[in-house]
Amino acid sequence: MPAGKSRQPAIDSKTSQAAIWSLVFGVLSFCLWILGSIPALILGTVALVKINDSQGRLQGKGLAIAGLVTGGLGLFVGLMLVGMALPAFMGIQASAESSREMDAVKNLIVACHSYAADNENQLPPSLQDLYPDYIDDQTLLERHNKQSGQLEPYTYFAGHSLRDSVSVLVASPVFGKGLRAVGFSDGHLERMTDKEYQQLLELKKQGGQLGKQRKIIKQLVLACYSYAAEHEGNFPETLEKLFPAYLTDITFFKARDESGGKMEPYIYFPGLCNTSFSKAPLVVSPFVFEQKRMVGFVGGHVKGVAEDEYQKLLEDSQGKQ
Repeated sequence: MPAGKSRQPAIDSKTSQAAIWSLVFGVLSFCLWILGSIPALILGTVALVKINDSQGRLQGKGLAIAGLVTGGLGLFVGLMLVGMALPAFMGIQASAESSREMDAVKNLIVACHSYAADNENQLPPSLQDLYPDYIDDQTLLERHNKQSGQLEPYTYFAGHSLRDSVSVLVASPVFGKGLRAVGFSDGHLERMTDKEYQQLLELKKQGGQLGKQRKIIKQLVLACYSYAAEHEGNFPETLEKLFPAYLTDITFFKARDESGGKMEPYIYFPGLCNTSFSKAPLVVSPFVFEQKRMVGFVGGHVKGVAEDEYQKLLEDSQGKQ
């Protein structure tokens, strides 16, 4: 050995086990996701720190970097797949919940029809009357709200029979994204948003008002005919003339707007007789319900007409007089 030079002692180096396992877990992260990616990231970071501090005694820096890269990619790919799968999973859950609610309402409708078959087509006064003869499990009359943990009753619209026109019979509480399962008296079901359900109830309410107006106007027309039978065929000068001999309820002379609560007198066309033009209006509702005005005619029939049709009736009747 030349003078002045000293031999450097050889450094005994080895590959970092943490780096090796970081790469192994990094590759496995594409199958195991966080079970592989998290260990890969931790071991890769630990390996790099130890390698940098080892002064050459530890090797495997490339393996550690590869482990960090594959572990990070595995984590990213897994998150992306979860992001795509989660909406589909939530949709499946919502669909399953919706199906359960539809089935529950369908069972209640079927039980109501069974009750009606045994009770002259009259539907039950309440859902509780279905137990135990038509529904053997009383818990089916309520729905368990998973969020609040409370039991919520199904909404039931009493007072119907199978002879009536089709109407809402049973509705579930709100579930999922503001949805309801709604069953009708003819047996069919619909899935609708809460907004659509509220609109349906408003139409039902207006339809009820329209039916009430029809009955009252029919009674007023019949009372006018009773008056005319004793007054040479002439109808009264005012509706008040019908009280009390021909109509004992004085409240029939005014209509109530259920939405606003105000009351107004029925529109009456005096100067007519029972031989006047049969299609001339005699008694008319002052309010429009469901875009229709209830009209009682000289001929004795009552029907709801649209506002433009009502104006045309007025024109035609004036031309006939």
